Amino acid sequence: MSTRLESIIAASKSSQEGLGDEKTLKIQDSDAQVRLAQTTAELPCPSLIHDRAIIDGSQAANYFSNLGATNSISGEPLHSPDSEQDWESWIGLEDANDLTNAACFAECHPLFDLVPPLGLAQIEAGVPSTLEEDITSHSASSEENVNATSSRILLPGEQSDSCSMSARGKVRPHDLDDQDGEYLGSDPEYEETLVNLFFSWHNTLMYVVDKPIFFRERQQFRLGHHTDLYSPALENAVYTIGAAYTDRLHSEIDGPTDEFFGFRAKALLDIEIDSPTIATAQALLVLSSHEAAHARDSRGWIYSGMAVQILSDLGLHLNLALDFSKFHNTDSSVDEVVSLRRNLFWSANTIDTLWSAYSGRPSLMKRLAHNVPSPVPSANHIWEYYTDEYSTMTFPKDFDFHAAAHVHTYLAKLMTVFAQVSEVLYSGVPDILEDIHAFVVECDTELQNWLGSLTPALCVDYSSARTAIYLPAVLELHLIFNECVILLHRPLIASDESSRLSISPTRRDTAQSFSKCVQAAQQVCKLLTMFRQRYGLRRPHHQMVHVIMTAGLIHVFQICVTNAGTAEHQRAQQGFLTCIQSLGEMGQTYKSSSRALDVITSLGQSWQNDAFAGRRVKWPKLQ
Repeated sequence: MSTRLESIIAASKSSQEGLGDEKTLKIQDSDAQVRLAQTTAELPCPSLIHDRAIIDGSQAANYFSNLGATNSISGEPLHSPDSEQDWESWIGLEDANDLTNAACFAECHPLFDLVPPLGLAQIEAGVPSTLEEDITSHSASSEENVNATSSRILLPGEQSDSCSMSARGKVRPHDLDDQDGEYLGSDPEYEETLVNLFFSWHNTLMYVVDKPIFFRERQQFRLGHHTDLYSPALENAVYTIGAAYTDRLHSEIDGPTDEFFGFRAKALLDIEIDSPTIATAQALLVLSSHEAAHARDSRGWIYSGMAVQILSDLGLHLNLALDFSKFHNTDSSVDEVVSLRRNLFWSANTIDTLWSAYSGRPSLMKRLAHNVPSPVPSANHIWEYYTDEYSTMTFPKDFDFHAAAHVHTYLAKLMTVFAQVSEVLYSGVPDILEDIHAFVVECDTELQNWLGSLTPALCVDYSSARTAIYLPAVLELHLIFNECVILLHRPLIASDESSRLSISPTRRDTAQSFSKCVQAAQQVCKLLTMFRQRYGLRRPHHQMVHVIMTAGLIHVFQICVTNAGTAEHQRAQQGFLTCIQSLGEMGQTYKSSSRALDVITSLGQSWQNDAFAGRRVKWPKLQ
């Protein structure tokens, strides 16, 4: 190992040990103190900042003195640890030439932060080794020092190179390239296929990632520029979702490709989480969907919670549109980034609300005070049908592909209503209401008002199921709406249990709630039929698994409480069969779908063999 590198390591460790010893901080030579004061007073620039920079710079230079690794201030030798280690292999330096990137070296290896960063790139064999020589050299070039010191001060909006500011918590382009080359060959065509699948089938519903911004900022990152709107973790999270939608394999990846990219995204997140950005929050939200799809509910719930914490840490719960332009430093326009921040906040709220209902856990964002305006549709978002590079599908000439840009805005409005339902009926510690029926009626009215507010391009005509063509995200939006209706009315459909509760629902209220649940479950089946006929059930959003299971449970309940041979019983059986077939087809993409299939089939068999099953439906704890 080079003498210079040994000197750096020894000096850094010795300086750390000496921090607690006050005696080592004193200058032993009184003449040196006098010369220091005189020289400092003679400097052309009287600035205190400049004087401090000279002193700091002199100390930094002496840390890297090549003359026997001695302390130039006290004259005492710098002792290194007795145990020798292969430092070159540990920090990845093969020779002394690597020290030309010493600033980047300090950033990548935080254990060496005690080594001052000043002047690292200028270390040569002739660096002054004593305090007196160092001060003299600074005195001879004071104007250069002023310019050098001033150049380190960044004005608002300016960016510095990756080697002049801390990169801890950042993954730089050359770092990723060096790692990727070791175990995965680059395949741009395959990667673009995964990205297109993600934006075509997953992102449209909740709009976590803005497509134009993603591509633009990715290009800037690959050119070596830092950006908060893109990260390798986000890119690999996108690959993770896209890989689940295709049977195409990568030649150098063994096993499921979506899991491979998921593991890599998690490893990159472990780096980014020290200094999270908007892209980090996006990556966590995308990965939470991946975990939910694989029936890993706890991890998915935790990822979504981490994203919520990062969003509040970054101030996305505050309306900073007026102030944001002062700190804007990306290639994307200010309006684009402001819209991205607003939409990401509401997308996180949507995901958090649905996760709460899906897992039975309390929402994390319901108590978060915010002043963020309602989400806005993307001005340039147009849905594109994509399954592979050869995929084609015929649509009517007047088909509105731009309607996909409005889906996430209406979904966010729907979640504001559903959040109340989830909190009161399913949170485990609900609010105490004097009249639960009035609450149900009020929320049902709000849901119907939401349905009536949809634009024509987002409406669905159930009577023309075999001929009409709708966007996948539009069908998914209505599937979630019908699930909300079921979850609102489901607690009131078991009238035989009313004697245990003080709310005592009347028979009329029970009949209305049961009718609405059955109607919503039947509409879920119609929507699934439309989706399957046009697009197949290989690529719907993973949230549809919970929707189908919710509708399937209603059909099972109806089968148990209706007489065999009646029209209602037959419709319930047909709807139950549709749910089973849908979950089975989606099972090739989502493991959670296979689990949901096991739940409703086993429950159906258990209830059909129990004549009193319909009377033992579990009520939510309303009091």
